[in-house]
Amino acid sequence: MKIQLFPTPIRILCLCLLTTVVTAEESLPQSGLDEVQFNVVMVNHEGESMTLDPAFLSHAVFNFPVISGGVFGSPDAGQDRQLLFADDQNQIKLDLKAEQKRIAKAAKKLQPRFQELGLKVDSKRTKLVRLGTFAYHLQNPEYVAGIAVAPVGEPETLLILVYFDRRAELTGDIVLGGELYQHQISIPKKGFYWIEVDTLEAGMYQLKRAPNHRQVELVISVAENQAGTPALTALQ
Repeated sequence: MKIQLFPTPIRILCLCLLTTVVTAEESLPQSGLDEVQFNVVMVNHEGESMTLDPAFLSHAVFNFPVISGGVFGSPDAGQDRQLLFADDQNQIKLDLKAEQKRIAKAAKKLQPRFQELGLKVDSKRTKLVRLGTFAYHLQNPEYVAGIAVAPVGEPETLLILVYFDRRAELTGDIVLGGELYQHQISIPKKGFYWIEVDTLEAGMYQLKRAPNHRQVELVISVAENQAGTPALTALQ
């Protein structure tokens, strides 16, 4: 999987959602996420802070669709999507505790295609569901946005938000799109957790559980196409 945070169209702006993550307990090893609060800021393609554009933000809608039975893949078809706007303080709050029952219903056992590729889960009864991160602009239907999540100060490290229905171990090496993904994920109990995707070298990545209390950034690439019409470039 090629992950390109900042493509190179004519002009690129980036929105970055600086996130404060609140855990149920201060103890990292035992607690899942209860809430995520996003503070919206704007940076350019070099990561330099820019003045937040209220006009753009007022038409930006954020969505967290479910992806059942895996940490990769496309959002489930036919699902109801919760659309969120930033408030007057340029913040977005995702209440995972309130949403847990709805999201847990979408959790499924590991998809067969990942098992066939060599991924293993213990226990085999484990169900999981990833929350994707997407954004849309309501003024222009051609706008498309995706969000790449990274810890503050670590732009090369990506994060994936996943719900597990029990204590679990997700292990194994799989190849997707010609690239190797090593899974060493240990989940202490039921809940939402950040999964960290570290780049070991070109074409080789390692996935493991990340600290839930760290601050993270959700990076949106905003570009202009060759016709000069603004468009948002999707990130995987």
